Amino acid sequence: MRFSRTSEVVTDSRAGGRVASSRANSALILTAREASAQEKNLARIVEFFGVPYESFAIDEAEGGAKSEFHFAGSRLLCSALEFLRFLDWAEKMWDGNEGRQRVHSAFVFAGDDLEAVRELVRRLTGDEQLMREGTSPGTASVSDEMEEFCSVMSGLKVAAGPAEVEDTPLLFSRNRMKGTSIIEIGDDSTFVRFEYRGVPIFISTSNQIIDLAAPVDGLHFDVREHFLAAVPIVLYLRWAFEAAGWHSTETSACLIIDDPVLRSNYGFINFKKLLDLAVRNAFSASIAFIPWNWRRGDSRVAQLFNESQEKLSISMHGCDHTAGEFGVRSRPVLSRKVEQAVSRMQLHEEKTGIHCDRLMVFPQGVFSENALAVLKERNFIAAVNTAVSSSDDEPRKITVGSCWDVAIMDYDGFPVFTRRYPSEGIANFAFDILLGKPCLVVIHHDFCRDDYSHLTRFIDQLNGLNCTLSWRNLAEVVRRSFRQRALPPDTIEVEMYGGELTLRNNLFAPQSFSIRRREPDSDAVKEVVSDSGIVAWSHADGYITFSLELNPKESALIRITYRETVSPAPENETMFYKLKTAARRHLC
Repeated sequence: MRFSRTSEVVTDSRAGGRVASSRANSALILTAREASAQEKNLARIVEFFGVPYESFAIDEAEGGAKSEFHFAGSRLLCSALEFLRFLDWAEKMWDGNEGRQRVHSAFVFAGDDLEAVRELVRRLTGDEQLMREGTSPGTASVSDEMEEFCSVMSGLKVAAGPAEVEDTPLLFSRNRMKGTSIIEIGDDSTFVRFEYRGVPIFISTSNQIIDLAAPVDGLHFDVREHFLAAVPIVLYLRWAFEAAGWHSTETSACLIIDDPVLRSNYGFINFKKLLDLAVRNAFSASIAFIPWNWRRGDSRVAQLFNESQEKLSISMHGCDHTAGEFGVRSRPVLSRKVEQAVSRMQLHEEKTGIHCDRLMVFPQGVFSENALAVLKERNFIAAVNTAVSSSDDEPRKITVGSCWDVAIMDYDGFPVFTRRYPSEGIANFAFDILLGKPCLVVIHHDFCRDDYSHLTRFIDQLNGLNCTLSWRNLAEVVRRSFRQRALPPDTIEVEMYGGELTLRNNLFAPQSFSIRRREPDSDAVKEVVSDSGIVAWSHADGYITFSLELNPKESALIRITYRETVSPAPENETMFYKLKTAARRHLC
């Protein structure tokens, strides 16, 4: 066994997990002697949320102090079969409601043994007819009567497809319900809260737990395809470990509109009306601005942006916005593109007064890994994209777990924040928020073709979720998107994602922060700078770490800068390329 100073846990290689120094905020995954694939998936999810845990085979319990040590204060996670074994053991060891003093709660999934599910429900409720087999594809509905537990998912409805139904062979009959229904399919329930001897027991009838190590299919993770395998366990962990593990302190949001030239009217967008709607409907919009258009625009629109910076802003959208311009692999060519884009935006700021941070929104969602490496060297704070995989011939596999993170950090530590179209459904945005990700919406001007009705309805849906959205410009979204957790005795650990971080001490006493950020190459880092000057940092285990102390209500801006190693290639665009680009830019 070894002691980990960073997470204040003991690692037990025999148990295959992490043993918390305090059981009050720990998870205990009950397994067979050889953990199943679904039990391993549980461990990955618990670890993702930064919760200390231990994996434990119930038949290893030997009674007495050792058994109390394992279970006191724990949140149990297991299949129905393992929970039955736990009940058999606990009923021999504990009397009456003593279990409530030892176990906080339990999350139970069906697993492969359907008879175990039936037997467990019979023992919990005394009803042999509560479970029924089979269903057909329908609508999965999250309760709107358990807002504290269901959080931002409260009241949402998602179509449950054939694959989800196949993985949920048993349902609770609602007309015989003995517990509290949390998620329903049609007229029956698939996720229910029971109480047994004073202990809350949450049972999901899905036999699947989503695998965070699995590669993502398609452009991005879609919770609608994994709703019953993902949502119940995440809801439970967010509820059971509200005061422990990684969490976000706020949810930032921004509407991104690709391509517009800053003229009074662009397609279906009128900027004066857009600003009026942003004020009335409580949102902020960032225009993904094509640097080639830096000479074009209307001074009156520029004035709108400068006078309403909390509502209207711009970000960098490629350079020329030609097909796949950031999908090439040549670093010198990419460096020239980035240098040209930055130069154009500086000229645009001199002309209009509108500031543009070093933040890239890729045209057509196309990027190579080398493009991200060049952006990192040029001290861009992040990229924002719809697709998660690069356009390289053999792109690296991006996992479900990477997509769940605040930003994708797989590309040598350079952050790619993900955005979604409204067509991906409100449930995907809500689940992103539940995970701690920012809420980033992307549209084109034609989404406003009905005089903004679609847009305002969707914004109202987002603002109507059971959470508070902090709408701000895209760069501030990046700076304020991080996650944190408490470290004993009185330190807050912060995981930073963007190249810049805005951090505030909201307490009425000085607070120490330990900040870390993924970085595989320490030689690439030039310096870490805060408002007060250079910050000392160290590198270990793929992270750079540094400390900061803030006074009550004090804020700080922290920036990580990198060394440039690639010189830009000389300009070599042909006259045909320039004419073709100009023609395209004037047409759209």
